[in-house]
Amino acid sequence: MFGYRTEELAEPLVPVALFADQAIGRAVFDAMMHGQSWRGEVEMVARDARRFPVELHSDVIGMTGQLVGLIGIHTEITERRKLEGQLRQAQKMEAVGQLASGVAHDFNNMLAVIRGNADLAPDGCRPIERRSQRRSEAYHRRFGEGCQPDPAIADVQPQTGDAIPAASAQRF
Repeated sequence: MFGYRTEELAEPLVPVALFADQAIGRAVFDAMMHGQSWRGEVEMVARDARRFPVELHSDVIGMTGQLVGLIGIHTEITERRKLEGQLRQAQKMEAVGQLASGVAHDFNNMLAVIRGNADLAPDGCRPIERRSQRRSEAYHRRFGEGCQPDPAIADVQPQTGDAIPAASAQRF
């Protein structure tokens, strides 16, 4: 993983030098010298100066309060981080898709109201009716035939009362 020979790692400060951030390396070794284990994600440096993330589990080996040795398990997590990034990107794309679908659905509901009012209007409003029909058809091609306007939203009769029949009786 690091590219060093065993003999090269035997020098006292070499293990600290493997940490990209020397302060973190010293903190890990200080904790271990005081009998504490250390766990976390850190960035390490290989012999060829390549930096890579690792999950580090360091512990102390001791007998009756006496330090006998240190053990460190380094697990390279480059691939895990890459997959986590891909997952975050997929979740963002899903959220954008849901937002776009909701906006399109709301737009289609508004078109249903426009089409309904255009049906009640005199013949001079037929271009509006044709345009709203084309937009509605485009919506159904994109989001499927099963997508119908929400009747609770599209039904304006309870809110308008007798206003629509009165308006349709007038000549424009």
